[in-house]
Amino acid sequence: MDVQAKEDVVWPLWQKVLFRFFFVYILLFILADNNHIFSRFVPFYAFLLRHLQALAGWVNSSFFHQKQPLSFVYSGSGDMLAHYLYLFIFTITGVFSTVIWSLLDNKRSNYIKLLYCLRVAIRYYVGITLIIYGNAKLFKTQFHEPNVHRLNETFGEASPMGLAWTFFGYSTAYNYFMGAAEVMGGMLLLFKRTTTLGALISLTVAVNIMAVTYCFDVPVKILSTALVVMCLFILAKDLDRFINFFILNREVRPASLSPFTFKSKTLSLTTKIFKYVFLGYLICTYTLSAAHRAIQDKNTQHVNLLGYYTVSSIKLNGKSLQRNSSNLLQWRKVVISNDSVRISLEGDKHLIYAYNINIDDNKLIWFAIGAQEPTCVFVYKQTNKYDLLIQGKFDNQYISVNLQHKNRVVTPLMSRNFHWVSDTPYNR
Repeated sequence: MDVQAKEDVVWPLWQKVLFRFFFVYILLFILADNNHIFSRFVPFYAFLLRHLQALAGWVNSSFFHQKQPLSFVYSGSGDMLAHYLYLFIFTITGVFSTVIWSLLDNKRSNYIKLLYCLRVAIRYYVGITLIIYGNAKLFKTQFHEPNVHRLNETFGEASPMGLAWTFFGYSTAYNYFMGAAEVMGGMLLLFKRTTTLGALISLTVAVNIMAVTYCFDVPVKILSTALVVMCLFILAKDLDRFINFFILNREVRPASLSPFTFKSKTLSLTTKIFKYVFLGYLICTYTLSAAHRAIQDKNTQHVNLLGYYTVSSIKLNGKSLQRNSSNLLQWRKVVISNDSVRISLEGDKHLIYAYNINIDDNKLIWFAIGAQEPTCVFVYKQTNKYDLLIQGKFDNQYISVNLQHKNRVVTPLMSRNFHWVSDTPYNR
C-alpha cells in the first residue's frame, strides 16, 4: 500500500465506523493471546490476563447468571467457555470504543496509516503462529507416533480428535510436509514483498486446519477461524488484482509496496532494526524451544518404562486388594506412553495423568491433566528387564502394584512400509 499517496482519500462514514470497531477488536484479540505466543514478551500480559479473567468471571455470573465458576486452568483447549466470554467482552468493548472514538474523531478523513499498522500486526501474528505450529510438526512434538494405548484399542474407542491425532502422528513424512507449508507461509508473511504469496499459502493451510478442528471436534476452533479471517483480511487489499487476473483476464499492475515511513530517518532505521531483531528473536526462541522439547521426548522414550502392562497384583496398605468393580483403586492395566499414563479400572473406567520421570531417584511423578502440582509420586523398580513394581500414595492410601509388561504386538499399521507398486490395494 502506498500510504503517503492515499493520505488525502476520504473514506465514507460506514467504512470509518467499521474500521474503528475492528481495530479495537483485533488488537484485543491479539493481546489476549489465546495461543500464548507473545505472553513471555509483553510486560503487562500477566496484568491484562488477570483482569480479563476477573472480568470474564463477573460477566459469567452477573450478566449470564451462571453460578458455576469459570475454569482458567490451561488444559490444551483454546475453546474454553472463558475464551468465548473473552470474545463477547471484546465485542462489547469494540462497540463502546467505536462510539466514543467516533464522537471524538468525527472529522478525520481516513485511517490509512492505522490500517497499515493493523495489517502489519496481523501479518506478524499469523506468521509467528504458523511458524510455531510448523516447528511443532517439523520436530514432531505435536503429533506423536501411535502409542501402545492407541494400538491396543479399537477405532470405536477413540475420540474424533484422538482419531485425527493418530492419523497425523502415524507419518513422520506427512508431518514434515505440513510443517514446511506452515513455516513457509508464516515466513513469507513477515516481509512486505512476499506478503501476498505468504497469505495465499497461509490461507490454504489455515482453511485445512479449520476444517480439521470443526470436523474432528478439536478445541482450537476460535484460533483456526481467526487465522482464516486474518488471512482473508491481508488478501483483501489485492482483491481487484485477483479478480482482474483470475476472472476478467485483464492486465494486473504491480502492487505498490511503499511503506509508512517516519519523517526522521533515525527513527525509521531504529524501527526497522527493532523489527528484525524482534522477529529474529521470536523465530529463534520458538524453534529452539521446539527442538528442546523434541530432545526431551526422545530422552523420555529411551527410558525403558514405556509400554503396555497388565496388573498381576496390587496391595493396599500392605494387604492384597480383592477385585471389586466399585473400587477405583482396582487397576486392570496400565499404559505408559511418551506423554501420559493411562489406567484402566474395573467397570471400563479410565484415569489419565501426565507424568515426569526422575531417573536418578527412580521416581514416577504423576500430574492430573492441567495441574501444576504433582498428584502422586511413585518409586518404581524394574523387577526384571521389562516388568515393573511401583509403590507410593494414591488417593491418600499407600499402594504397591506389580505390573507385567506385554510385548508390543506387531500391527499392520506400524509394519506396513511404502510401496511404489501395488497390484491390489492393501486396505483392511
